[in-house]
Amino acid sequence: MSIRERTREVAVLRTLGFTRENILKLLLSESIAISLIGGAVGIMLGTLVIKAMSRPGIGLPVSMHMTTATALVVMLVAAVVGLVSGLIPSYRASNLGIVDALRYIG
Repeated sequence: MSIRERTREVAVLRTLGFTRENILKLLLSESIAISLIGGAVGIMLGTLVIKAMSRPGIGLPVSMHMTTATALVVMLVAAVVGLVSGLIPSYRASNLGIVDALRYIG
């Protein structure tokens, strides 16, 4: 969604001399970075919720905790989701012609 809304900005980058590959890398890295930030926030909130709820009498086992392996899997999944969700819009935006992208309304 973010990439489709910034079609004119991509056109300006193309006029400044950025290649299609550079724009594709830039947009994909932004998508992955946003997903990784979301994954990190999810890990922090999950850890806080587990710590708050893993007391005797609340329902969760006292031994429940966020392991490093779980956090790494969460970050890996977040990176893959960012890559997959940003791949097609990034590819389309990087392959637009400069004039077509400047005329794009949407």
